Amino acid sequence: MFKLLPTVSITRFSSNHHQQTGCVLKKGIFGTLNSSLIGGRNYSSIIHETKEEIIKPFALPFSVLTKAHPSSLVSFENNIKHMRGINLFSDENHNAFTEVIAQAGHHPEKLVNHLQVNRQAHPLIYPFNHSERNNGRLVVCLLGWLGSNWKHVDKFVNWYDYCNIETLSTIPPILSTISPSHTQTVCEEFVRQMEEKILNHEMADNTTIIFHVFSGNGIHMFSRLLENEKFVDKFLPRTKGFVVDSAPPMYNYERFTEGFVGAIKTAMGSRMDRNKSRKENAPSSTDQKLKILKEEQAKSREFYKHWLLTPVVSSFFKLYFNMGARERFERLEQTLVNHTKSIPKLFIYSHGDVLIPHSDIDFYLSKHFVEERLERLAYQQEKGQSGPEHVSDKEFDEWIKTHHQSETQFLLDELVFHDSDHVYHFKEHPREYSERVLRFIHLSSKK
Repeated sequence: MFKLLPTVSITRFSSNHHQQTGCVLKKGIFGTLNSSLIGGRNYSSIIHETKEEIIKPFALPFSVLTKAHPSSLVSFENNIKHMRGINLFSDENHNAFTEVIAQAGHHPEKLVNHLQVNRQAHPLIYPFNHSERNNGRLVVCLLGWLGSNWKHVDKFVNWYDYCNIETLSTIPPILSTISPSHTQTVCEEFVRQMEEKILNHEMADNTTIIFHVFSGNGIHMFSRLLENEKFVDKFLPRTKGFVVDSAPPMYNYERFTEGFVGAIKTAMGSRMDRNKSRKENAPSSTDQKLKILKEEQAKSREFYKHWLLTPVVSSFFKLYFNMGARERFERLEQTLVNHTKSIPKLFIYSHGDVLIPHSDIDFYLSKHFVEERLERLAYQQEKGQSGPEHVSDKEFDEWIKTHHQSETQFLLDELVFHDSDHVYHFKEHPREYSERVLRFIHLSSKK
């Protein structure tokens, strides 16, 4: 349904070696990507090479990428935001995009003009070919995490906006996790707006929906949507992909206590100093990196604690789970598994997450999706690679035809980082995150 541009190999640099890996850049436009991009830092550098000239490295801060301008906002009501997606390289948006880059302290005329001519997006923006996306409609629904606000979630919304992908997003209120009646009201409003924005459209019958949910709050709301008959009848059949960032957690009072304390502290204005020491010290050896990572994890754990809030919130959730909450969450988990068994899933998590540890998500996947994991492992062993994202579309499709029915694809994919904190994987590893998520969306929406 959504055609990819050709891929080309790039070189990943380190101090001692380099290796080839897949890249999502259009063939022949860019020469080399600087290691700052590949390493997943907060900015990316582009070196464009031609026979005539070499443009000096062009750095575009991550913060610029996640502040969409011009905005494609369609509506924002009842805490639900609808964005239609924008083509940055259309004539009407060309000047505005140039202005954004210039405000970041750059002189982008040559580069932007070159991008305009070649219709090529920034490397963090997967190359959906705008002119060829006319065979269907794609809508990504984002469900935010506990304690987040629109400043946080807009980083993802605006990124999808830059990819020219329509989004419908919301942040479930803090009470929705613990109050079934409140969650029901929130879900009913979201379904109502899905009907208005998705079904009341000329391409309603040819619309693909992808859900991108964050942390326990997002996956909990999606699970509750599966209890809504309208959602199951009208929208679940259109849902072709499920992206889960930093979830699900183990359902116990310890996880809920830390999550709610962190959310309350965030609402009160507290901020976590993430990865500051690693950026300042720039460690080179593995031992130094592990030492700094442990220090950062210790700081993160402290953020989810408070001398007054922790004992109060902990006492509440001990009583809450003793009154039957655990059984209710277990039923919701089974509902989620039953309805998503046949939907392609991408789970993104990290060994550096101290709020919802890697072990929680690993246990969930091993418990419910062991066959899907083995299927992917068989592919990796056969190809001798870390996964199908590192092979061409043609090779991937050929393998599918050989080993599966023609309409089948992998139902479980995992992107696991070693250092990024809770719901912070996109900020720490923008290239890897964007490439994997958008390739997943492409494969899920090809049918």
